[in-house]
Amino acid sequence: MMKTDNKKKVLGLRRLILLPFIVLLMLSCSDENPLNTGGAGTALIECLIGRTKAFKIADLKPTTSAEISFYDSKNNLLVKKALTVSGSRITGNVVVKAGSGYSAELFCFDAGNAITHSATTTDISIAAGIETKVTLLLEPALPEAPPLSSLESSVLTDSTYVLSWSAVSRAQSYTLEEDTNSTFSDPVTITIAGTSESFTKTTGTAQTFYYRIRTNNASGSSGWSNVVSVTVEPDPRTEITMVSIPAGSFQMGSDDGEPDEQPIHTVTLDAFEISSYEITQGQYKSVTGGSNPSDFRDNDGLPVEQVSWYDAVRFCNRLSEQEGFEMCYDESTWECDFSRNGYRLPTEAEWEYACRAGTEAKFYTGNAISSDGFTSTDLDRAGWYDGNSEEKTHISGQKEPNEFGLYDMHGNVWEWCNDWYAEDYYSGSPSTNPAGPASGSYRVFRGGSWYDFAWYCRS
Repeated sequence: MMKTDNKKKVLGLRRLILLPFIVLLMLSCSDENPLNTGGAGTALIECLIGRTKAFKIADLKPTTSAEISFYDSKNNLLVKKALTVSGSRITGNVVVKAGSGYSAELFCFDAGNAITHSATTTDISIAAGIETKVTLLLEPALPEAPPLSSLESSVLTDSTYVLSWSAVSRAQSYTLEEDTNSTFSDPVTITIAGTSESFTKTTGTAQTFYYRIRTNNASGSSGWSNVVSVTVEPDPRTEITMVSIPAGSFQMGSDDGEPDEQPIHTVTLDAFEISSYEITQGQYKSVTGGSNPSDFRDNDGLPVEQVSWYDAVRFCNRLSEQEGFEMCYDESTWECDFSRNGYRLPTEAEWEYACRAGTEAKFYTGNAISSDGFTSTDLDRAGWYDGNSEEKTHISGQKEPNEFGLYDMHGNVWEWCNDWYAEDYYSGSPSTNPAGPASGSYRVFRGGSWYDFAWYCRS
């Protein structure tokens, strides 16, 4: 066989000397020079000077006929030749007289004579006696892999997340791989329809998952996309989690605050437990049998609001009752029995001690506040307030916690305390476990909200 091929090559070389020059024009298309947009002129030039380059058509359309035309430098038609179409191969011989500055046009047509693909080029030089043999290969291009969307690094609401991507033209399906390691050594393979642009996953497993995707069509499969990871964490807000606060002493109040915040005085407290998050709407509904007085109801992870002090203590009693603890509140007198082991509201001293978590600044993240008291870069890190809330509450736990592991002590929603309010209470309050005045007309609430300026969100 090798000797026979060599002989044919020798005969071909002799023919180049004795007969008109035959040039092999091999074309197919790629996204670099797509025929269907008329941009494959470079391909024609390269092939006419004897160089072959592989091109593929990204949007390959059925072709039943084709023709090629050559024009001189004045755009006069030199020759138009119908080509033969057989499957993906288009062939034909064209004789073009000698000259330079020529241009060429190639058109492909479907059964209805509509143009499916085209290409043009200029500045072609033809030597004397050249017969151009056209061999055009129309080949479909492999699809592209769509980039996967970036995701939050953790899922804190209901462990449901959505992977999304941009549609790929002519995609028949997508292959999505999921694995618990980034090497995809043991992936779960998911086939998704080519018309889809997203995949939704719900899982109860606390773990990190890795994803990649590729596109499939009749031509084959693309390479893999970028890899995205999703770390699923159990949602601590579905159940009320308590944080142990150690016994200790702190300086309560503020010398540069409102009159009812003065004077600064030393307070000593016994150890206690407090919920790590503001009570969410989901938790409130679960305890109260579905009641939800909130204005903002987009997500059960949002803090419950529009709750009166009496609603709050009833919630504490119902929760104590459901979990088998002693109820702290007498709902006929609304007095709190601090000796009982059930749930109750914190005293104002307990709230401030828990909020400060060992700090003495205006916020547990720092002391920065604008001169007008409206904004604070330190509060931006710790809570939602007028300066960053976009006029709404936010899902609990999205800002930085304090050193005790408590979230949203600044802003988002005001938090009820057990105490009655008295403007001068600080001047004569007990130094150990103060529980507020014996009576009053109003109850204390602390922490500020999404609606308030930074000044009202201070510790």
